[in-house]
Amino acid sequence: MGRGALRGLLVVILLLALIVLAIPVLEARDALLQARAQVAMEWQQVQQAMDGRAASVTRLLELLEEPDHRHRLSRFPRIRQSLAAAVQEVTSATDSPSLVQSNEHLQDLLHRLHASTESARANEDADLQRLLSEIVAAENRIHQERSQYNEAVQLYNVRLALFPANLAGRLFGMRRHELYLPTALPVGERTTSIRPPQ
Repeated sequence: MGRGALRGLLVVILLLALIVLAIPVLEARDALLQARAQVAMEWQQVQQAMDGRAASVTRLLELLEEPDHRHRLSRFPRIRQSLAAAVQEVTSATDSPSLVQSNEHLQDLLHRLHASTESARANEDADLQRLLSEIVAAENRIHQERSQYNEAVQLYNVRLALFPANLAGRLFGMRRHELYLPTALPVGERTTSIRPPQ
């Protein structure tokens, strides 16, 4: 066998090896794209839950502005003003980090509101009770959606770390996603632990 034939055989072997390697890399890329799409879908659910809570807080603030409820403003006027500003922050957030930060601020204010109204809860009217319950339900939905988002992120990140997906990730510019770990607790939850164990 001559040098030209040997070189040709070597090129064919290299091409076959590249094809054999390319198939699992492309399959891994497709799996990563699906996992990344799931992360995006779960994040949309988190955003919808935050928007729902912001709408409930807006309805609460509107209720507190009605003449029959204005006397309640005297108990927590600063919290009310801060809640209005925080709702505006949540609804005007343009990126994920600012949405998370404004959400944490709103959640902290809701904790203070919850603590302010908890002792007088037996005397509250039905509309106020309903809205406060709605806000607690919205907080629970955010917690649930955040958990599902974090599960999707963990699955994506684990896949991205394993061969051949790590190679596909590097070739196609795929990066790790960060978990959404809250710094505040859902409204009404009593515990001393702020962050979940890692």
